[in-house]
Amino acid sequence: MPAVLLHDVGWKMVPAEKQRDAFGPEVKDHETRRFHETEGVRIAREILTSLAFDKGKTIEILSIIDGHDTRKEPLSLNDRLVKDADKLWRFTPYCVRIAHRHFGFELKEYITWLGERIEEWFFTPEAKAMAREALNQAKEQLLNPH
Repeated sequence: MPAVLLHDVGWKMVPAEKQRDAFGPEVKDHETRRFHETEGVRIAREILTSLAFDKGKTIEILSIIDGHDTRKEPLSLNDRLVKDADKLWRFTPYCVRIAHRHFGFELKEYITWLGERIEEWFFTPEAKAMAREALNQAKEQLLNPH
């Protein structure tokens, strides 16, 4: 849970105007994307140390944060779960409503694009099922409003 909560704290060190090119469907600024991970490790270490958090767990948490977006193969089950949790919110109706405009997609096109990413993005069958369920809710709420 601490890795889920802390994995993106490094974004606070990235100027807002640089963030857009460092995430999303077309990452153009890979250096900034990596920077948010390394800064996230630094910030998370400070937080966990200040809490006198278990040293062994801290090492695992920091290793998960360091590469959570850029590392293709997960280090452990906990890393898989963080990677899955990180992407799941993208499938919620709230995020779909905002993100399709932010990234320049038509709503239906974005929903289709997300659906095509489920198998490649998620590691656990549970996350794949949750992504499909959330995307179905997004379709229902956003494409067929009552």
